Amino acid sequence: MDRLVSTRRLRPWRAAVAVAIAVGLLAALAPLAQPSAQGVVVTSPMPQPDSVVEAGAVRVSDDVAGTDQARLVVNGQTVDGDVEAGITVTLEAGVHTFEVTVGGDQVRAWPVYAADITAVQLPDDPLAVALAASGDVTRNRPVVLVNPDRPELALSGATVARGLAAALLPVIDGEVGEDLLDAIGQMRDAGDEIILLGGFDALSRDVVAALEETGYTVRRVGTGSAAAVAADAAAAFGTQRVFVRGGAARPRPLLVAPAAPLPAALEAAAYAAANDTALLVVEDGEVEPETTALLESGPPVLLASSLSPDVSAQLRDRLGADRVAEVDTRRVDRDGLWTVDAETDPGLALLATRSSAVDVGLVLDAGQASRVVAIERPTEVVAAGSGFTARAARAAAIDGTRGPVLEVSVDDTSRIVVDSDRPLERAAISVSLDGIEWPGEVQLDEQQLIWVPGARPAVTGSDGSAVLLATGVAEADDHLRHFSVEEEIDLITAGVTSAEGFQVAGGTGPVVGTGGGLVRYTVEIEPATGLDLGAVAAEAESILSEPNRGWTARGGWTFQRVGDPAQANIRVVVARPSTVDGFCGRVGLNTGGRLSCWDGRRAMLNLDRWNTGVAPFHTDLTVYRQYLVNHEFGHGLGFGHVTCPQAGTLAPVMSQQSKGLQGCVANGWPYPNGR
Repeated sequence: MDRLVSTRRLRPWRAAVAVAIAVGLLAALAPLAQPSAQGVVVTSPMPQPDSVVEAGAVRVSDDVAGTDQARLVVNGQTVDGDVEAGITVTLEAGVHTFEVTVGGDQVRAWPVYAADITAVQLPDDPLAVALAASGDVTRNRPVVLVNPDRPELALSGATVARGLAAALLPVIDGEVGEDLLDAIGQMRDAGDEIILLGGFDALSRDVVAALEETGYTVRRVGTGSAAAVAADAAAAFGTQRVFVRGGAARPRPLLVAPAAPLPAALEAAAYAAANDTALLVVEDGEVEPETTALLESGPPVLLASSLSPDVSAQLRDRLGADRVAEVDTRRVDRDGLWTVDAETDPGLALLATRSSAVDVGLVLDAGQASRVVAIERPTEVVAAGSGFTARAARAAAIDGTRGPVLEVSVDDTSRIVVDSDRPLERAAISVSLDGIEWPGEVQLDEQQLIWVPGARPAVTGSDGSAVLLATGVAEADDHLRHFSVEEEIDLITAGVTSAEGFQVAGGTGPVVGTGGGLVRYTVEIEPATGLDLGAVAAEAESILSEPNRGWTARGGWTFQRVGDPAQANIRVVVARPSTVDGFCGRVGLNTGGRLSCWDGRRAMLNLDRWNTGVAPFHTDLTVYRQYLVNHEFGHGLGFGHVTCPQAGTLAPVMSQQSKGLQGCVANGWPYPNGR
């Protein structure tokens, strides 16, 4: 379920937003009190709460258990169809409220925003990005190959490709793979020339051999440093074409840019390609002889704004002020827009510079891309890489520029941390793992939102991993900012089987905590419990890794989950009641089929308690599991039982809350009020 946290009473938003959010979030938080909704469980809505989609046809679904009479209601209107199978609805731009009802009673509601912008997310595949940036694949089209892992040696790739009307394609991992050969084969015939940009340190002899074995001839352009490759490319292709200005044929201009930092160099490369200009680069403030010779040959010279003042002054003095002009290379203005972050995805950015040669704008900075979309509202955005995604483009179009600036991250324990540049008034977040809703706890403290995972969904993942997707919205100063994060996380799988026959969660978790001795622990299950070991281990590890309220909060210990019981100081085991009774009975403890215990080496957790909790906790099994793990683990750390200090206060985690609260309030944390 999406969680809403507020630090004060909310001032009005725009009318439509206020109505949708109020209806959606209040309904999401409301208990299922209506008689006809009793026993109905509604989970994993798609699209996720507070997500941003394109206006138009949207597929909506929700997992509903406990009834076959669920209906989907969109903006107050019932839509025919099977909610679980999915129903396609058409959305106009704006905010919409989705509801699931049973017998007319609402059991779940959530808001979704629709943006009036077409946003395309390219696959995370250099060849796919290159083909999309190069345009139509046609017969007899030249091909230029570059190494995206060495983008500094191929900065002129887009300008060379434009001059030849060629496709700019990548050699990935130094190998000419079948996919690349298939793409080349659609444009080139046996015997045709393939151009390689850069020396053997960029494209090896193996690349040449693979192409020649296939029947192509190879022409290599440029060797050595980035400056040398750019100069060779400019000499080979940059001076071959002329353009007419004022009735006279003149050489193409030469753009001079720094080779570093790489994002600035790539921006200059995109500018050069867009303006049909040859590119020269300067390394370490020194202008190479090859570069000097080309500059002194007579063409107009453009200086990138990112050049150092010293280099700019040197070139002005050498060439004369009348031949030199400074240009701002940070943005290429066109109707459409491509975005890729050169800082996080420099190889993809290199390939995307080819798009700037075909009347498409290109932004290579994620922060700048967000502002460009928010202010200029382009009709179409193509996003490559992870720095700025199609999802982020839709959100920027919805939110504008006045919302809080957010930084979103996922740590080693799957906690999601959202940092804001100013205090947040409201925030909501929804999380899924491989499309299955992942419940959790939300903490909001002024300028930071933290989502602490609860019981992890039982997903298997074909490759031992799963995709975490979080969508949310934050408000500051009455302005919204949507956020999302998508990250692949490793699943915890079974490792060894212990001497007692317990399945042990494999692998090693991160070290958490900042002080004291290191306590290593395992998470194990008895196979007959039927539990998902990975889900149990993920939840137990999340509980023991809580930095602000868990056992490590005050610097007493550091913890680490391990996969070998022989290395563990504490073994956390979830087992059947009879098994727990047996182990606990060996040390004189009577658990009576319903309690858990510490047997001197193992925190033996009763399966029934893990699955159902006890009466004081029935409303929140997550809190009971926090208590169960922390209480028995606390015994392993040396703590004994305590009693409720005062009615109405939070129960100490070492009180025997499974037997009753004695007037205290249920609590699962050693330090519930923080450090």
